[in-house]
Amino acid sequence: MAQLRREASSTNVANCAKGKCPFGHELQPWTAPAGVCSGCGKNFSSGEQVMDCRMCQWLLCELCCPRSTVPQGSVWGALCQLPFYAAGRLEAVLTSVDVTFDQLVERSCSDLETTYNGVVCSGPVGSVMLDAERLLGVGADAEDPPASPVRLPAVEDDAMKALILEFCDVPTVAPSRADLDAFWDKFSLLYSCTLDLRCAAEEMCQQLAQQPQLSSLDNVAQARQKFRALLLLEDLLRHRGAVGQDLACEVACRSSRYLRHLAKVGVIPSANATAVESGFPEADPCPGAAVALWLISELLGDECAFDGCWTDSDTVASSSMEVIDGGLLFSSRGVVVCLAPTGRNKLSAHLCGHLLQVELVEGRLIWSDGSVWVRDSRDAPGSSEFFVALDRTRTWRNFKLGLDIDNVDGSSLLVVRVHRDGLVATWNAGHPGREVKPGDRIVAVNSEEQNTRRMLGAIRHERCLRLRFQRDQRTTQELRPYSTIH
Repeated sequence: MAQLRREASSTNVANCAKGKCPFGHELQPWTAPAGVCSGCGKNFSSGEQVMDCRMCQWLLCELCCPRSTVPQGSVWGALCQLPFYAAGRLEAVLTSVDVTFDQLVERSCSDLETTYNGVVCSGPVGSVMLDAERLLGVGADAEDPPASPVRLPAVEDDAMKALILEFCDVPTVAPSRADLDAFWDKFSLLYSCTLDLRCAAEEMCQQLAQQPQLSSLDNVAQARQKFRALLLLEDLLRHRGAVGQDLACEVACRSSRYLRHLAKVGVIPSANATAVESGFPEADPCPGAAVALWLISELLGDECAFDGCWTDSDTVASSSMEVIDGGLLFSSRGVVVCLAPTGRNKLSAHLCGHLLQVELVEGRLIWSDGSVWVRDSRDAPGSSEFFVALDRTRTWRNFKLGLDIDNVDGSSLLVVRVHRDGLVATWNAGHPGREVKPGDRIVAVNSEEQNTRRMLGAIRHERCLRLRFQRDQRTTQELRPYSTIH
């Protein structure tokens, strides 16, 4: 055995003199990390210059193998060692990344715990979160059995609703910057658990859609809630990044009708003195109207931008025409389709069994199926023809058109008189410049034309009407009523 050791030692010494490890691999100069010399067993610190074989993990210090005595290695010897040096470098990089990630997770968990404790200790949100803790087993004693890791979205949704209600239902009219920041911190924590904005959007829509109450005190309380909800939407859109913008857009699309109403009358439909006494700004006669109008312009666009008569750009020469009015599409096929807002100057509609998206771009309607609609020239200002769209499903008080007509030629219906009550009178009040007047002729009703009997039948039985009129120059003194149509 002693003889074998002496032979191995003499072999190592001979290899070191030749610049090779005990297995005959060429040694390479290397700046090594802290370690131990394989020859004399000396400990050295990180950064010491050594001769090294990475394949065998063989290190020799400067005393055991001086660099000046080692012959210059070959290119092949260096290439053989290169993968092992790369593997060692990669391991060091991965270790560094792992340490950095652990530090980041530890710091983030600490921040989340601080925010979570703030949520738990505040108002009705705190009670809901405490219920969630009891259900999920968070914070249980050591001897308690571990709770099953079941996620309860209902608890998180209730916490989100309670958070929004807590923000809106306070006696102060305008929230401070600290109030808005505190709401966003709590909202961010709850949103990180669900990554779903629908619950928050529904609750904010309910705040905007509250109906006036009989009590004036209840009306004032509702006005404060609506006003704070509007200011919260404004803050989300201006200062809270992509998530805040998505939530504001979702709320605006769901409650577009209420936002447009608030833009006209404000949050409190009463005298200015009552608004001032309730804490609203004295200089604002319609509190909240300016904020609602700005939100509409940024999130929805002009409500009337889509109204008018349209035709497919590929079939401009045809007689088919589509009429849009008040969020309804009166199709040339006799179908009435509701148009739902999905963004700024964007709508969606169910057509032919498909959900299609449409966007108003430079005066044209671009549909998601590739079709493009343009304004119909027959409905241009000054044209002898114009269209009227009436929807009987939107009213329960009066289904009558309120017209006296004369069937003069069998192919058109001449308007003799427009009554003060009726669907046509309502149309005239809301469409200045496109009023129906005595002397106008009805030349088409939905898909019926050139036949007054069928046109009258469609008027009496169809719930949604698309009437095409032609302006007649005859005076009302020359006209005699044929019948009153309903």
